[in-house]
Amino acid sequence: GFVPASFTDTLVPVAASTSGASSGATVGTATSSGTIFYGTIALGTPAVSTAYSNRLREVTVTLAWTNGGLVRTREMKTFVGQNGLQQYIY
Repeated sequence: GFVPASFTDTLVPVAASTSGASSGATVGTATSSGTIFYGTIALGTPAVSTAYSNRLREVTVTLAWTNGGLVRTREMKTFVGQNGLQQYIY
């Protein structure tokens, strides 16, 4: 499918500075190598009993990263509809 099962991305912190910027604008410069995030995306059948449930999918996004020597994880779930959610909710 068009949704990747897994991904990796890096968030590099940026330090704000006004030196070298025109008109007092803020310029960002990378401060370190950043944090690497490892993610997975899972699509599943939602546990709902409605007439349109066959046109819905549950999307679960899970992220994992290390901060201060501790592994952190977060998970988010949402629904997507074949024709968008607007038709199914309202």
